[in-house]
Order: sequence, then C-alpha cells, then structure tokens
Amino acid sequence: MISRRVLLHGWGFTPSVFSSFRGFKPYLTDGPFRSWYELVARLASRLDRGHEVVGWSMGGAVAVLLAYFFPKKVSRLVLVGTSPFFGGAWEKKNLRAFKARLKREGVGFFHKLAVGRELEAPPLELLTGYLEAFLELDLRPLLPHLRHEVVVVQGLDDAVVPVKEAYALKRLLKRSKLILLPGGHLPIGHEAELDRLLYQSG
Repeated sequence: MISRRVLLHGWGFTPSVFSSFRGFKPYLTDGPFRSWYELVARLASRLDRGHEVVGWSMGGAVAVLLAYFFPKKVSRLVLVGTSPFFGGAWEKKNLRAFKARLKREGVGFFHKLAVGRELEAPPLELLTGYLEAFLELDLRPLLPHLRHEVVVVQGLDDAVVPVKEAYALKRLLKRSKLILLPGGHLPIGHEAELDRLLYQSG
C-alpha cells in the first residue's frame, strides 16, 4: 500500500534526496519531458485518494499541478522551497549564467548550492528539458483556485528560491500557513524539526 505521505523531489535530484523522510517517493524525471500534464497524470495514476503531498522546489510545482488537475488525490499540500514562478524569481542574466555553468560543470555544483553536497542525479541530457519547462511554468493563475490546506515551508538561507517567493506563494493561496526554518533550499540538518512541524500542522 502506498504511504499517505508522498514526497516529490526537486529538479536535478532523485528520490534519494528524501532518504531521511518517510513516505512514497516517486521518481519524477526518469524519462524525457513531454508535458506537465503528462507527468502529473502519470503520478496520479499511482495514487488513490487523500494523500498528503510534500513537494520540494520543482516537486512543489508538480504538487500544485496534481492538486489542481486531480484534487481528490490530495488531502493537503506541503510546499518546501517552492516559487509560484521560478523563471521570474531571478534576473535573466542570472539564469543565463546558471545554464552556462550547468553546461560546463554538470549538475553537481547545483547540488552543493541546494543541499551542500553532491547526491545521485538524473542524466544531464534529461534534465535540460525539465529545466526549460520549469522556467516557463507560471503557477500564479492556478494557486487561488486550490481549496486544499497548504503549508509553505521556507529555509531562511535558501540560495535557490529567495524567501520573498514563499511570501508571494502564501498570498496567492486561500488556505495556507507559512513556516520559516533555519537552513537552505532543503533544510538539511533540520529534518526532525520539519517532520515534527508537518505532523503538528496536520
């Protein structure tokens, strides 16, 4: 039986990034990107009803799309280090520099920025398609239509998604609370606190 908690990893990572957390951890980027709806429909086909869906970064965007297109699959959303429009969170010159560095160095430098160390990663040739699609994905028109309870979790030292994005996300959601934690993009070192807060807010 699939766990009631579903954990969706971010861009550049695999489910192994959630090794310290309990739950069902699907692999989102194990094939070429086709469309967001195709990705979310494939995920929805593996779930029954009423899951708590924890999405980190790009996984947070996927969680929002799942709740929007398949609302009965979701009981509650927890969005960690998530932007309502990641492509608009940074200046274009910074995004160009990021892509150039990714081409030179591979995804390892991003892992260090996001979680402080290199972890397992999907092939870079697959990640490029997801990155381009993610930069164009604007969730702002969808967010006010969600009727689920949403917990927004943001690391105060996040170097990938600025803290202002968490406040923007909360303003667009009808039923939400914001939890600020020490730490970066994924609050590594604060997993126990995050786990406790998730259960307390449930």
